[in-house]
Amino acid sequence: MKPHRLALSILTVSLLTLGASAQKAPKAPKAPQPPRPEHRIRSFEEATAELERAQKALDRVEIPSPPDAPMPPDAELERAERSLVQAERELETNERLSNRERAEMRRELAGARKEMAEARREMARVRSHEMPRVQEEMRHAREDMAQARREMAKARADMEEHRQFEQALIEEGLIRKDRYQIEHHDGALYLDGKKQPQAVYDKHRKFLEKRRRFSWKKTSDSLQIENAD
Repeated sequence: MKPHRLALSILTVSLLTLGASAQKAPKAPKAPQPPRPEHRIRSFEEATAELERAQKALDRVEIPSPPDAPMPPDAELERAERSLVQAERELETNERLSNRERAEMRRELAGARKEMAEARREMARVRSHEMPRVQEEMRHAREDMAQARREMAKARADMEEHRQFEQALIEEGLIRKDRYQIEHHDGALYLDGKKQPQAVYDKHRKFLEKRRRFSWKKTSDSLQIENAD
């Protein structure tokens, strides 16, 4: 292989290495959304099951660690530079080259030097702009996923408290399992339209004071929940 051909081949390898290192960061997967209490559901058990499925989907999501910045392909570029120098020296000393061959070789060497300069500029851009951007995007992706996991855990805990409150009222004989209306506002609890005694309110105060205003209505085929706070 002629020296200038070797230089071009080495430079091609360098550019391919550069391109592989400059790939974009993967987008952060969106976390599965827990069912909102305002959505129409049939029961708290159903909502809990949906949250369990969403949690399993969330647990399967993995965000890779931010990539390290690539090292410049100095060795490849240095080899290409030496090959170019050797080819330029041959161009000056080889008397057997015709004028047409000499002109063609000069064009190829000029093109190789131009590509090498572009490769150096691109690697500098990757290291100073692209890789910091990729690393920042990956950092945000990991933070977003951690936040999604926290919100999912909170939603599951909240739904379980809803279910336990409903179950307690059923066991106390205050509401029916398949049909009821529960309202809480202005510091009072209403079950099927009837204001409950202070003793009932005090028994469930911990749950009620965390949710100062809400309305639940359950029928045979739906459970409608409206939480003001």
